Order: sequence, then C-alpha cells, then structure tokens
Amino acid sequence: MPNENSQKETGRERLLKAASTLLADRPASAISTRLLAKQAGVHHTLASYTHGGVAELLTAAFKVEEANFAQALPSIVFESPNPFPLSTFPNYWRSYIYQALDGRGSASEHIRSPDHMVARVAVTLHSRFPDRNPATNDLLAIVWWVLQIGALVFDEPFCRGLSVARRDRDKV
Repeated sequence: MPNENSQKETGRERLLKAASTLLADRPASAISTRLLAKQAGVHHTLASYTHGGVAELLTAAFKVEEANFAQALPSIVFESPNPFPLSTFPNYWRSYIYQALDGRGSASEHIRSPDHMVARVAVTLHSRFPDRNPATNDLLAIVWWVLQIGALVFDEPFCRGLSVARRDRDKV
C-alpha cells in the first residue's frame, strides 16, 4: 500500500504552483501574500516561512518554469512541428512578459545575461551550425525569441495584422 503522504503536495509545493499560476495571470506587483496563500490553500505566513517572502517565492516559481523550459529548449528549437512551440510553456511566457512589463523586475538585466534564453538559443544554434557566422546565429536567436513572444502576446491581433486594435488593448 503506497504511503498517502507521498501523494499529497506539501504547502511549499502548493505555494510554488500557485505562484506560477498567478505570475502567468498578473504582474508580480499585483500578487500579495494573502492572494498566494488563498490560491494555494495555506496560511499566509507559510510564504515567509518557506521562502522568506513573496518576492523570493515568485522568483523561485519563475525559476522553476524557466528551468522546465530550458530543459526542453534543444528539442523545441529543432524538433517541434509546432511553428510556435513556446506556447506549450504558457506559465513561463506569460510570467516572463509580465516581469518585463511590470517594471519592478530586472528583465532588462536578465536579457543581457548569458543565462537568458536568447543566449541559450544562440548556443544551441552555434552547436548545430558551427560553420555559420556566429553573428547570424545570434540574430536568428533574437528573431526567434521575439516572434515567439509576439505570437503569444498578440495572438489575436496577429491574425488581423500587426497593429493592436483598440478592442484588443486589454489583452496586451
């Protein structure tokens, strides 16, 4: 008979899952300890106890989503039949966009980091096409990243053209 405790999520796991879901739904500045606790079904003090606070918990949740995406990155770039394979990681992409638009995060510093996904895509392209000019691979990585984000953020407006219609402004 399996141990029932091994099948239950801990409060820490529920908080991480709730933080990931909330980060994909709204900017970090709109996420409070009480909202996180309510979403996770735990007492609000658990966020501080397990992670040191809301900011640390949200960072941990983003890093989990980013790690899941990074692990799948090589197969996404070269093997996915989906033209926009990043849409299979909606929590990562939505939280990334909110982090970039929120202004409280360090998205601009993160983009210049060698750990940023653009740099990882470029490395993947360099390993796959070592004879290609490295600047070309870098540019292709940037274009790939921007197209993926654009397709996810402007899903419906892309169908109607490149501008965002007035009725769609609340979607971006």
